[in-house]
Amino acid sequence: MTARHFITAAILAASLATPVQAEDGNYLKKSCNASSTGYCLGFVSGVYVATAEPFCNPPSIKSNELVGVVTRYLNAHPEKLNMGAGRLVVDAFIEAFPCKDDE
Repeated sequence: MTARHFITAAILAASLATPVQAEDGNYLKKSCNASSTGYCLGFVSGVYVATAEPFCNPPSIKSNELVGVVTRYLNAHPEKLNMGAGRLVVDAFIEAFPCKDDE
């Protein structure tokens, strides 16, 4: 297990200590815009590490930068906030990190 995976697993485990909420875009946006972003950071980082969706990972990006990408996407697309949080995070990454046709 790489250090990145270990840190992500630790963040996700810590976020599970909070009560389970319906994880839609509204809840994620509220969590990401709050002053305490532990849930948001863990959720976004977990999706980033675990997904096999068609976006091209930037060579080096920090977790707080990923949260910024997702927060901007959620703020720009209020019509999608009723969708599942995981799908919205992936959509934010696809928009922010598109693959070139030759990749």
